[in-house]
Amino acid sequence: MKDSIDSVERSIATSCGHLVYIDGHSRVQMVHQTARDFLLRGNSDSEFAVDGKVGHTRLALCCLQYLNSKEMKGPGHRKSSMSTALNPRCPFVAYACNSLFEHISHASSTSDEVLSALARFLDSSNVLSWIEYLAQHSSLNRLVQTGKAFRNFQQRRSKHLSPFGKEIFLLDSWATDLVRLVTKFGKNLSASPSSIFHLIPPFCPSDTAPRRRFAASTRGITVHGLSATTWDDCLSTIVDTTEQFSALTCSDKYFAIGMSSGKVVVYNEMTCQEAHALQHPEPVRMLQFGHRTDFLISSGARTVRVWDMLSWKEQWTFDIPQICMSLWLMEEEQLLLGALRNNCLIIWDLITGTLRDSADWTRDIQSQFSHAFRRPIAAAFGIESSLLAVVYRGQDILLWDLERDTLHDTYCKDYGARSPGGKSKAQSGATGVVFSAAPNLTLLAATYSDGDLVLFDTSDGTVRELTLANAQNLASSPDGRTLACGNSSGTIQLYDFETLRLLYRINSEEYGIKQLAFSGDSHRLLDIRGSQCRVWDPTVLVRQDVDDENSDTISVSTAPQEISVESPEDVILITSLACSENAEYFFCGKEDGAIYLYETKSGRQMNRLLSHAHGVSILSIDFNSESKILCSTDSSSR
Repeated sequence: MKDSIDSVERSIATSCGHLVYIDGHSRVQMVHQTARDFLLRGNSDSEFAVDGKVGHTRLALCCLQYLNSKEMKGPGHRKSSMSTALNPRCPFVAYACNSLFEHISHASSTSDEVLSALARFLDSSNVLSWIEYLAQHSSLNRLVQTGKAFRNFQQRRSKHLSPFGKEIFLLDSWATDLVRLVTKFGKNLSASPSSIFHLIPPFCPSDTAPRRRFAASTRGITVHGLSATTWDDCLSTIVDTTEQFSALTCSDKYFAIGMSSGKVVVYNEMTCQEAHALQHPEPVRMLQFGHRTDFLISSGARTVRVWDMLSWKEQWTFDIPQICMSLWLMEEEQLLLGALRNNCLIIWDLITGTLRDSADWTRDIQSQFSHAFRRPIAAAFGIESSLLAVVYRGQDILLWDLERDTLHDTYCKDYGARSPGGKSKAQSGATGVVFSAAPNLTLLAATYSDGDLVLFDTSDGTVRELTLANAQNLASSPDGRTLACGNSSGTIQLYDFETLRLLYRINSEEYGIKQLAFSGDSHRLLDIRGSQCRVWDPTVLVRQDVDDENSDTISVSTAPQEISVESPEDVILITSLACSENAEYFFCGKEDGAIYLYETKSGRQMNRLLSHAHGVSILSIDFNSESKILCSTDSSSR
């Protein structure tokens, strides 16, 4: 700030004593919230009024001035580790490193001074020291938040000034790179923060800023053979070959995966790193986070368990007579609702841990039609519309009114609402349903066995849209704007929920999508199938509908996009390695029983040398350079 102050505390008390005070932790606090609101009020004529944008711009420049200083130089610029230990960084380092993202998010996007300071920072090794500091002393979440702040700043600036130039290109690259560094190398950064200097950059795709700027270090390693030039839309892939993933749910902070063994693993939503593991004593069929409370609910075939995420301890256990098809929290999340396969709605009190109420949603159906609604196959809660939608094989969709505790209507694919118990003319039955989570939308999406995806408006019982999707799994984004569908061939499609306009498609030959879920901010999509979970981050999920200078969303094209995922059947995993003495080439034993020769300089496969029995993994290989003999063993002990 280019000011010299002898005593900060005395200066604050003298100049601003009637508006602020210094608490016991040496933090400056406003005397009252109304004083803060008055000073930050945009139309105030007071001489004490604070312009938020000007203030954030100035503080962003202060942070960048420090981050560009010699104190934050990389290890190549430090005289020695002993020198660094004897001359620790000043206390301002914590504020500058942790608060940069917040000030960039609200700073003036037209400030050339801020952009120039950012470019100097991102083009120097200081950015690596900053990453190291956050990984060691703070949280990797800060890197993700800063990446989003960079993207926000760039998008706001492009509304007023040219979106081209070296500085803009650098900012755009790091906006993506910071997020990907956390999701791809989060465990490595947490275990060894200094790995960001010489070990991580060579493993980044060739067109990324860390690889271009820092991978040529003579102290690091050289990586050949990386085929990807940029990051793809898949943020992270979680694999556990010893498990079968069976349930998935997300919140603002976490996502959780339930498994057939009963294990539930909770991951940090931003970093995709494991946070905790729980054990449900039976295969997990369903998971649900509390959105306002720190609850995680897990359900199996016999019990529903409520976990306190502050202590990671089990709080309540509820026995259930039938499998639970859907769970939801209501009444300030003091009540837990469960829709069971015996046509019963159960309500549990999470304050006392007792059963509050139950109801049979088929009780009002005329007796001559009741046999058609014996065993449901799926259900979904629509809390905004206070409805429960229940699906029966080959039948209309049944809607139950949660507020009035009575049958609301039945919906058929062709006409929408019909009188309860009326005979359907539909040739195919619904297979799945989901309500839009948007506060002001009364939309219900349903998939049918003939491949149709139908959008109903529950406010008037009409069919709004219909399209062919061949969907089996459905999920609504928390903002209610996006509908995700997964089909039997492994393809995921994203639609605009109000129009069923196709936005994005992920083609894959991996069958068996078990479940789809959106992150709490609606910007990421997760899917589970078999023993793996993928986290997707397509830009099409970030759609802006208001022109806001400080908006943290991004305007992007919503034209349909399509990507393809390589089939796992086409990928043959390497199970053993051996290198020649001169390191000009190396040998790879693979799970298909074959041994291949590769060139070290390019990473290119040169030849397929030999094969053991087909499908028998090569466990170990050894090459003797003097005799030129290659020895190998496989999993069948040959």
